Amino acid sequence: MRRRVVEGIPPHARWNDRDGIIVEVHDGIVTLSGCTDRRSEAAAAVHTAERLDGIVGVQRALDWRKDDILELPFTWDRL
Repeated sequence: MRRRVVEGIPPHARWNDRDGIIVEVHDGIVTLSGCTDRRSEAAAAVHTAERLDGIVGVQRALDWRKDDILELPFTWDRL
């Protein structure tokens, strides 16, 4: 299961000596920790882990250097 999560993470975002995503799996719970260059890489790793069969939960302890995901504020009065 860990291998399948790791395969879904871009190679340059995987763990190395100082940076990247560290993947641990215990009893169907994936823990993702570490640091990526971009927030989208961290989000992709979480998405990959969440959609795998047999995964019961994902714990996130990820940081990133650049926030490349645009989040627009949502207001009900615009509907």
